[in-house]
Amino acid sequence: MRDEIILKKKYEGLKFDIKYPVLDIGGADGAFLRTQGVIKADIIDLGCHNNKFNYIKKDITRKLNIKDKYKTIFIMETLEHIKNPLYLISQVFDLLEDDGKLFISIPFTEIAEGHHHVNRWTKKQILRELSQCGFSAEVIQKRKRFKGLGFFLPHCWLVIRAKKRLNNKGGDWNN
Repeated sequence: MRDEIILKKKYEGLKFDIKYPVLDIGGADGAFLRTQGVIKADIIDLGCHNNKFNYIKKDITRKLNIKDKYKTIFIMETLEHIKNPLYLISQVFDLLEDDGKLFISIPFTEIAEGHHHVNRWTKKQILRELSQCGFSAEVIQKRKRFKGLGFFLPHCWLVIRAKKRLNNKGGDWNN
């Protein structure tokens, strides 16, 4: 319950435009999905689970071998923990319906020595890497790591919405 309260505060004010079927990659016990009112979803994770969602026990750093397609995919607070996030993103391209949406939440700050995050990006880098994987992406929220903490601290967290680019011309959210 505590995790849900924290997650709800982190993402309050964002409208995720959720369409079914839904996939949450690295979704643990489904706390994020519950805060968004998702009633049915697949979660890929190695660990936690509850009976509300369908759990697919897989290592997200390896080939996923999933045949299903999804209209909404979440990768929230996960990519910074894996060594090759672009491998996962390239697989997500194949899992996402042509008219589906991908939502990613990541930090874009320095990594301190001994920190558990193994990746960091600038805003420009992550948008370029998503484009190279075939997505058209935009930042929908820039926020501080802990809402309401340290008004003087810079923003350090991005929430990104992406969709498949169905042609090789780049593209934006208006077409």
